[in-house]
Amino acid sequence: MTSPTKPGAIGFTLIETLVVLAILGLILALFASRGADHNKTLGLRRTADALAESLRLARTDAILSARPTILVLNSDPPGWSMPTGETTPLQGDISMTASTSAAFGVTQATDHISFEPDGSSSGGDIDLSTGNQILRVDIDWLSGRVSVAVPP
Repeated sequence: MTSPTKPGAIGFTLIETLVVLAILGLILALFASRGADHNKTLGLRRTADALAESLRLARTDAILSARPTILVLNSDPPGWSMPTGETTPLQGDISMTASTSAAFGVTQATDHISFEPDGSSSGGDIDLSTGNQILRVDIDWLSGRVSVAVPP
């Protein structure tokens, strides 16, 4: 009786498997040597997401506490401060520029974003940049909605 398959016709040889593992190891080493912290795009995105999350937290705090909440944008050292006093500095060579609007009859400087108990805000845009890459954190004055996008 003969076997339906010839010996050695199915599967991979040991040498083929080792060559594939060596190639995968080289590819992994190339990607690992770059690292996420060295990638400016990921660092910028991570910072923009963290700022947006802090703004959303400030809005939630204003709604739940039924009192205005202010997130302060610091220039020295660059970063932002939560109403709780927690400060987040900008990492690496990321820079921040803000433009806010006046709302509720109060003149707002470019150093803070305020949220009201009804969820609205002073509004504005915060641009985070590194090199030639820019991300904008947009705060809608009417709804207080916070979004992150590439500016036009």
